[in-house]
Amino acid sequence: WYQRRVHGVHPNRNGTVSTRPTGAQNAYHDPDGPVQLVVGHAGAIQDELWVKPQPQWSATRYADASQGEIKRTYGYERLTAHNSTHMFGEFVPIEEGLTDVFWIVKSHG
Repeated sequence: WYQRRVHGVHPNRNGTVSTRPTGAQNAYHDPDGPVQLVVGHAGAIQDELWVKPQPQWSATRYADASQGEIKRTYGYERLTAHNSTHMFGEFVPIEEGLTDVFWIVKSHG
C-alpha cells in the first residue's frame, strides 16, 4: 500500500517545535534538529486523510481526500546545495505552480 503525499516536519523534540523558518525566504537558521521531508508521488490514490487539526510540528502537507478532492499530489522535491552552509528546497507539483520553498542555513559549514 502506497499513499501519494508530501509532508514536511519542523525540527522538534518530543513533539515540541524547536526551530521554525523565518523571513520572506522561509529559512531555517541553524536548526537544532533535522528538517524532515517525506515525498512520495508514484502511488495510487487512496483515502489520504491527515490528522486534524494539523499538529504544531507539521510544516507542510499535501494530499487530502477528506473533502473528496485530492490536490497537488503529483510532483517532485528539488534540493539544491548552494555551498556548505546553504541548501534550498522546493516542492514542484505537476498540476499547479510552485507551492513550497524553504532554505536551511547553517552559520558554519
